[in-house]
Amino acid sequence: MRSWAIAVIAAACLTVPAFALPPAASDLRARIDEMASRDQPTDPKAFVAMIQPLWDEVNRTQAPAPDFAKVARHYALAQNENGNIPEAQAAIDAAIARLEAAGLGGDRQTALLLLSKGIYQAQRGDAAGSLVTKKLALERFLAFEGEDGATVRAVRSSVAFSLMQLGRLRQAMEYYALALRNLPAEDPNPYSTSTHLGNYAVGLRLMGDYDGSITAANKALDIARNQLPRGHRAATYALSNLATTLTEIGRYDEAEALYREAIDLTVETRGRDSYEGGTFTLYLATCLQLQGRDEEAEVLTRAALNILVAHPSEANPDTEALARLALAEFATGRGDPAAAEAELRRALGSLEPTGSLGDTTRAAVRTDLAGALLVQRHFDEALTTVDLALDYLRRETAPAAAERVKAESLRALILARLGRLDEALETCTPLTETLTTALEKGQASRSGHGLIDAYRIAFSRCADVAISAGHPDLAFSAAQRAAQSEITTMSQSLAVRAASTTPEAAELARRFQDTQSLRLRLDRERNFARGKSDDDIRSLDRQIAATESELADIRGKLNSVFPAFDSLSRPQPRTIADVAAGLAPGHALVLPLPGDDRLLTLVVTRDGLTWDSAPYAAHALRHDVAAVRTSIDSAVADSSRGFDRTAAWHLGRALLTPKIRMALKGTRELEFLGSGSLMSLPLGLLITAQPAGHDDDPRALRNTAWLIRDYAVSVKPALLATASQTAYGSGFLGIGAPALGPPGTGNDIRAASLYRGGGDKDALADTEALLRLPGLPNAKSELERMSRALNLPGTTLMLGEEATETRVKTADLTNYGVVAFATHGLTEGLGMHEPALVLTPPAQPSAGDDGLLTASDIAGLRLKARWVILSACNSGSGREAGAGGYSGLARAFMQAGTDSLLVSMWPVRDDIADRLSVDTVRRHARGDSQAEALRKAVLDLMKDTKVVGGANPAIWAPFSVVVR
Repeated sequence: MRSWAIAVIAAACLTVPAFALPPAASDLRARIDEMASRDQPTDPKAFVAMIQPLWDEVNRTQAPAPDFAKVARHYALAQNENGNIPEAQAAIDAAIARLEAAGLGGDRQTALLLLSKGIYQAQRGDAAGSLVTKKLALERFLAFEGEDGATVRAVRSSVAFSLMQLGRLRQAMEYYALALRNLPAEDPNPYSTSTHLGNYAVGLRLMGDYDGSITAANKALDIARNQLPRGHRAATYALSNLATTLTEIGRYDEAEALYREAIDLTVETRGRDSYEGGTFTLYLATCLQLQGRDEEAEVLTRAALNILVAHPSEANPDTEALARLALAEFATGRGDPAAAEAELRRALGSLEPTGSLGDTTRAAVRTDLAGALLVQRHFDEALTTVDLALDYLRRETAPAAAERVKAESLRALILARLGRLDEALETCTPLTETLTTALEKGQASRSGHGLIDAYRIAFSRCADVAISAGHPDLAFSAAQRAAQSEITTMSQSLAVRAASTTPEAAELARRFQDTQSLRLRLDRERNFARGKSDDDIRSLDRQIAATESELADIRGKLNSVFPAFDSLSRPQPRTIADVAAGLAPGHALVLPLPGDDRLLTLVVTRDGLTWDSAPYAAHALRHDVAAVRTSIDSAVADSSRGFDRTAAWHLGRALLTPKIRMALKGTRELEFLGSGSLMSLPLGLLITAQPAGHDDDPRALRNTAWLIRDYAVSVKPALLATASQTAYGSGFLGIGAPALGPPGTGNDIRAASLYRGGGDKDALADTEALLRLPGLPNAKSELERMSRALNLPGTTLMLGEEATETRVKTADLTNYGVVAFATHGLTEGLGMHEPALVLTPPAQPSAGDDGLLTASDIAGLRLKARWVILSACNSGSGREAGAGGYSGLARAFMQAGTDSLLVSMWPVRDDIADRLSVDTVRRHARGDSQAEALRKAVLDLMKDTKVVGGANPAIWAPFSVVVR
């Protein structure tokens, strides 16, 4: 979600309540007073109809009638509610002129008119003029009321809104903080306060303070719901503001519900076709797209576009372009860059009249347009286009800002395709240094998925540039960063929490996190520097430097009391020579790098590095991965269905080109380190030769050239320099079958609480029911069968009510060489910022036991395990093996002392889980490597004709080995 371009959407607040049609009265002033005593009708047209006669009457009087200004403001408000902002401002201008002509321009009523004028200027896109007008109104109200006056509070907030429109976030936040302190319990103007709080939430989000943004947005929503009529526009904007923040931090299910409520209320009160309805629909579509629901999202985006074209906004004139930008992304995803190009050009056309208010969106559109031109090999025009985007981004954003990173790396790639390799490398070298520094300082750790994805893309592009320019070491380093960018940010978090094992380290870790949050907010503010003075920017730079110094000081102290902190939090790329020297005979490291227009494959053997590429655009690769996953999902439900071998063959031949196969001659085991959609598959199911026969024929499936026939395959979450575990425990520990609801119900249950993973463990959720999870009726018997099959000494089972976080954390786990979990695995999302394993929730959740064994909890365990098996919990969850929940759990277990993991990439049939997991561990105990043990277990299963569906990869390929 490009929320940086669409963040300020809330209507500028109006500082007076709106009122309903008064009954007839003979005295004009009495009728005005009656108007001021009643509620505004929710129907905007009825509002205009009821106020129009009164407005006409006061304008017919020779001199301004008593409370003439009040009528003018209400008439303007009615016009604004109907979207007629020019008429609203014209009414205010006329009223001010009339009062000044009558010598009445210095009173409170005229000051209120000035404020209203400033608001309508802002809504019409004149942020600079609005700021001047509002500051004039503020001077007057300070004279009338003093610092703590109710109207002063509202005017300060309105000034802050204009500062936000101008990109002066630091000043805006200062105005908001002063204006919104000590809010009264009974607010005389809930519309004003709710809207100001909502805009404050937007500013906090832009500065990276997501917790503060959620708090402010919730306050805004509470006021709107409790003190304003149902469906009031303040409530709909509050819902949308809160939903947007939740979307940015990956809490999509909550965000979706709020967006839908905002749309329903808007349709109920303002009709289906309104600017607000179109905007909220567009945001909902973005939320659905981030959940992978592209078809729904595209339908909604087109509906939103139709509304926004018919009902444009002067305050937010770029919204149509944002909708077209989203449609272009859908076209790109379908593999149609020409259609994406056409949509992006239409987006640029819609931005022509917007002036500076469309600059941020214009830059985003140009970057995407340059990408579409690159894929179509229109390199010269692509370079010109991305340069236009960078003219703005370099001027107004910091080097590590997501949109600038994407544009800079795209420019480098375009230069490389033009053969201008030296220039391309000159761009990539400082860019990779900037990104590495940002990752190590934790700047991306809480900035949402968009920033992490931008960094991954940039590292991949720079690896492509470096390898093309003949710098393999630089390419290898960037490729590792591309695969590890999300791991790096997660490692920072895990290291901080692991350091909390002693009081002194815990306090330092807490200070480290707080200072990182401050650094992130300063970065965000610096990124949005439009409209700031040189003095403001110098002040920000000084604050950033001071914060950097403080972070270095805290890190030094942390390392003195917790020496492992640096090694846990800063996984460093390794050199080609170091990796090659550390490879076992017959092993090779493979780094696939999906790029804009080709798939680049780097292979390190004991002889060094070899690379090759295949013309395989990112959209085509994603399409084939999705086809394989769809095929798997169908076969999991019905193993008699076929498997899409064509897609698996496309992937296999692009990854293992003839040149790569030649470099792998004599290799038996492939260790993959990667990122992107390709890593959501167990790579043993790729195909290395053209398949024959029918996809639903078991014999043809068994005779297919699956990659696992030629190579044992494992995945590395990072290239760790640490040595493998040498002394293992001897026993077996089985944990699972958690008691997730009343005994014997067998129904969907609710976990007692859900740790959100964004702060300390005392930040537990207040509600009892945050997540629904199905029961696991077969988990107990699975662990019991595994225990009997392994027959290891010192076996322990923690099942049902005993499978608690407290018991796991307090047990001596160093006695077990094999540890198996049979429970749910949760990846990021669903309100969580790190993955977790679900255990039995306690009756009273506490900071030490909330029923979830998170990645940071796991990192703090002490293990001496040769194997950790996550067999029944869908622990890969179709996520990227080089990122997210998959790598988070893997890295956490490795930090705890585990050598390797066996994880499932999709739900596994009970008989298959038993057979593959037990057979793999047995073969490893007899001397095979982990990957070779799984390979033999799979091949044995594949040829067993007695296994129902056993020829289909959906049955034999669910497991992946993750190794240190």
